[in-house]
Amino acid sequence: MTSLINKIDQNKVNKAFNMLAMSGEFNQDDGEIIILISKNIIERGGEIWQNYILDLSMATDVMISYNKRKPLCVQLTSLSDEYNQNKYQDWQKTLKNWGIDRGLFLSYNPNEKNFVNQLVNLATYNSDHLKTGTYLKFP
Repeated sequence: MTSLINKIDQNKVNKAFNMLAMSGEFNQDDGEIIILISKNIIERGGEIWQNYILDLSMATDVMISYNKRKPLCVQLTSLSDEYNQNKYQDWQKTLKNWGIDRGLFLSYNPNEKNFVNQLVNLATYNSDHLKTGTYLKFP
């Protein structure tokens, strides 16, 4: 995965982000949550690949790796999303089409106290322990 991230053309990323922002599909609140989660994972010694091209092409908000340095694709979504199950199925299909063999689909409630820490705990644990061929959804 690292080589994939390194090959991404920054101009394409910027264009993709601008298109996404103009279409109204990018939610600034999601971006702030992703930044909080990313900072927390980095503070714990993990690594983050956060790039809007991941979200556009692979339906992934961030890729993380923790102690075992095994990349894990993580998609975040609000609990209020009424299409959560369909979104999960589309996400899983997209990861499989890309040949990504494990992923984590995390729903969160921004009104719940300490939700960022809970998301980080789930992501870092599963980065090290999720088996190949597994696509988990919480909750």
